[in-house]
Amino acid sequence: MTEELTIAQVLELENLKNFKITNLLKEELKLMDDSKYILVIKLRAPNCIKLTLYPVSNKKIAKLTISGERFTSKQINEIIKIVKDLNIIHTSGLTSKDEKFFYECYLDLNLDKAEDFYVKNFKKSIRKLRDLRKNIKIEEIGIIKGD
Repeated sequence: MTEELTIAQVLELENLKNFKITNLLKEELKLMDDSKYILVIKLRAPNCIKLTLYPVSNKKIAKLTISGERFTSKQINEIIKIVKDLNIIHTSGLTSKDEKFFYECYLDLNLDKAEDFYVKNFKKSIRKLRDLRKNIKIEEIGIIKGD
């Protein structure tokens, strides 16, 4: 058996509402048995929708967004230095949309656990980032109840 990088399936658009993603991911979900939660990140581009799934240990995680008109090389290097020690699950990297630049990352930490080492480290890192850039947004991402 050869290993594949990707697996594809063509569906009729009208049948998409009946499509169960778990049928496509049976083997992968077995590998995630140790995790209680799955983070689903959706990227919508003009010509595609991309879903990325990560096993996570918390039912709430943090999303950090840094934005601005321009980033200097020095600022980019400082941002990387600061966030590299955070518990990063996923990052967009530095990307642009319209005339703005963005850096997003998702962190496997629960902001409710103030005594947690990672949360304390996160708060210290946010102070450093705010000194560097003023446009910083922190969101808590939690479980969405199904239909």
